Amino acid sequence: MIEKCDAWLSPDAHHSVFYSSEQIALPVESDQIDARIKQLRLKIDDLGYEIDAYKSRTAAAMGGGLFLLLLAAGAGYDLVTGNASIQFAIGMTRYQFYLLAFALAASSIALVATGIVRQGKRDRSREAKLDELERELADMLERKNAIAQDAV
Repeated sequence: MIEKCDAWLSPDAHHSVFYSSEQIALPVESDQIDARIKQLRLKIDDLGYEIDAYKSRTAAAMGGGLFLLLLAAGAGYDLVTGNASIQFAIGMTRYQFYLLAFALAASSIALVATGIVRQGKRDRSREAKLDELERELADMLERKNAIAQDAV
């Protein structure tokens, strides 16, 4: 089956590349391939940055929530065992220390819940688009290498 593929060519190109499903025909002009490789690398860089930034914020919420949960657990342990040395060292009454432990626990639950919700709501279509762009870049690099080997 022969298909027409001009999606990666520049808009001002006056020719198309035809390929079969078994083997892709290589274009003659490597300048177009170089331009497309550069364009793909920029898109991959931008999309990868966006995905990484989203994942970093999610990880920060989860990590901060777990840290606060550990602080709340330590404060709760001191309240249950009656160990007053920590609350006196920071200059708090038992009631204030109880409120601090509750605030830490509530904050940690909110942050962990935020991280879980963000993890569930992540944009999987962006990740799929990034994978598609990376595959296309690999194909273009293979085409460029094949052209270079044919020229030698």
